[in-house]
Amino acid sequence: MSNRVRTAVGAAAAAGLALSLTACGGVSGAAEGELAAWQGANYMPEQNSFSRAVVEVADFIEEQEIAQVEVFHQESLLGASDILPGIADGRANMGIINPFYYPGELPLTNVASVPFMSQDPWAHTTALNEVYDNSEQLKAEYEKAGVELITFVPVATTILGAKDEMNSLDDFKGKKIRSVGLLSNAMSEVGANPVSMPAGEIYQSMEQGVIDGYTSYPFDIAVSNSLHEVAPVAIDPGTGVYSVGAILMNKGDWDALTDEQRTALDENSRTFADSAAQMVADDLESLCGTFLEAGGTPAALPDDEIKKFKDTVGDSLIESWKSEAVKAGVEEGDVDNFLEALQAGIEKYEAESEKDLSVRPCIEQAG
Repeated sequence: MSNRVRTAVGAAAAAGLALSLTACGGVSGAAEGELAAWQGANYMPEQNSFSRAVVEVADFIEEQEIAQVEVFHQESLLGASDILPGIADGRANMGIINPFYYPGELPLTNVASVPFMSQDPWAHTTALNEVYDNSEQLKAEYEKAGVELITFVPVATTILGAKDEMNSLDDFKGKKIRSVGLLSNAMSEVGANPVSMPAGEIYQSMEQGVIDGYTSYPFDIAVSNSLHEVAPVAIDPGTGVYSVGAILMNKGDWDALTDEQRTALDENSRTFADSAAQMVADDLESLCGTFLEAGGTPAALPDDEIKKFKDTVGDSLIESWKSEAVKAGVEEGDVDNFLEALQAGIEKYEAESEKDLSVRPCIEQAG
């Protein structure tokens, strides 16, 4: 782990640290001859793939002699729902968000929360990055938010964590399932009772029986956060990708970079995303062992139940996303063009993909 990554406790000790700036040009806030001191915001614990992805970008920012970034994890700088505005107003210089916390500000990006769009997070994220490069509408929502997108990074497909196995949609009926965004709609469609709550409350809520299960959460991060202790069954519900990570920079800081520095970050967007995908794959493999050793049970809804789930949802959720994007101010034709380009990209990259970023490999390992 980089020595630049600290908790809030270590921040004061690092406040006076400065490095020599040898590159021409500079960044807002940097004294002459010194490397600017930046703060990075992350709401997840530092050990997981989501967090390591933003640290890798922070490392690159230092390598490019842009700034020294101290990354604050687990909401020690900004809460999950405060990171986007916090980066925009300068409370953080960069960081990572989950777009489903900001459906009004990032309506097009929230297509990632539509269930059944793709079972392949790498393909989905790669397509989304490609669309961003060519979509003025997608770029505009980040510009309007006061930030610069560095890259999207993948998150493993969601699981449904529970105390007991759930082998059919009938088992969902009446269950209180923590879920987020359009997955809440999907759960409601099949008779579950979706419950909105922050990720940090899942453990205690499962332990106390406030909820019967949770979703909108990937297998690797669930295990790294010990959720298998209170929900030892990890089920693949077949809904696939439920979100992405977005690594952002303050717009003013971006504008203060040299052309060479901006180009270096732009040209490495795909590298950052691919590296993050490998981090997810590595964690899924290693944490499967942790999960199985603790007596966890990985499972999946049968294919016929997944088909029934998908048929029940139909086009309702994609239409709901479209409607919300139009309400947020995106022209209907632009929404349709964006979706068409994204779906074509997903199909293209799914054909090239070599990674299964889901709980399925763990199911196979468990036999």
